[in-house]
Amino acid sequence: MTTHSLAQLAERAQTGLTASVLSVPPSLRKALGITGRRIDDGLVLSIAEEPYGMGSAVLGLGFGRPVDAELVADLLDFYRTAGSPTASFTFAPQALPDQWPEIAAQFNLVEHPMFTVLVREAIRPLDVTGAHRARRLNSEHLSEWSKLQQQTFGLKPALGDLLAATLATPGMAAYGVFTANRLVGTGIVRVDGESAQFAVGAVHPDHRNQGIHTALIAARIEHARTAGCRWLFASVTTPDNDEPDPSHRNFHKAGFIDLYPRSTWIRHQLRSLRT
Repeated sequence: MTTHSLAQLAERAQTGLTASVLSVPPSLRKALGITGRRIDDGLVLSIAEEPYGMGSAVLGLGFGRPVDAELVADLLDFYRTAGSPTASFTFAPQALPDQWPEIAAQFNLVEHPMFTVLVREAIRPLDVTGAHRARRLNSEHLSEWSKLQQQTFGLKPALGDLLAATLATPGMAAYGVFTANRLVGTGIVRVDGESAQFAVGAVHPDHRNQGIHTALIAARIEHARTAGCRWLFASVTTPDNDEPDPSHRNFHKAGFIDLYPRSTWIRHQLRSLRT
C-alpha cells in the first residue's frame, strides 16, 4: 500500500474514533455543547464548553473534497455558530494543496506541530515479557476509568465522563492493567474494517516505567488481530526536541513506525473575530 493510501486510511481511523463523541448520551452532549457533522470521510466537531479552549476538531478532510478557502470559511462559520472559542484544523500533509500556506495566512491559522502518526501491520503479535498483562474492561469499570484519565491528563470530571461514555460506541474496546485490584493503566482501540486506531493510553504517574504501557499495546494488537484488522494506527505527541517521548519509544519497540507528522492549524479568539 502506498504512503498516500495509508495516510488516507490513518485519517479515516482517527476521524472515526473522534466522531464517537457524537454518539454519547444527549444529556452529556448538551452539557458540553457538543455539535458536529461528517463531511465525506471527514469530521467537523465542536465542544463549546470544553474548559481548555481546544474543544474543536476538523479531521480527515482533503482526500475527497479539496481543502480550499471556501471550505475553510464554511468551517469557521460552523464554529462561530456553535459558540466555540477556537477552531482547529488537523490534516495529513498528503491531503493539503500546494496553496495551503496562503489559505492558512488568509484566515489567520497558526500551525502547531502536535502529533506523529504511527503505523504497524497487524499480522505479528507482540510478545510481552514483563509481569503485567492487560485485560478488557467492561461497564463496571467506567467510573474508575474516568478517574484515571482525570488523574493522568489533568482533565475536568465532565471530560473524563465524556471519554468514558465513548467506550459504549460501536467498534470501541478498552483495556486496563490492575495492580492489587486497582486500575493503574488504560488504553482504547477502535476497530473499523481493516484498520484499528489506538488512543487514550494512560498510566498512573506512580506506576510508570514498569512495562504497563507495553502490556496495553500488546493486548490491543491482539484485539485488532482477532477482529481481522490489517493496519494499526496510533498518534503520539510530537516532542519539543529530537528525543521521542516514552510512549513513542514504546510504540517503536512494539513494531510501529512513523508514518507522517500531523500538524494542527488553530484560529484563536474565534468568537471576537469575523474574518
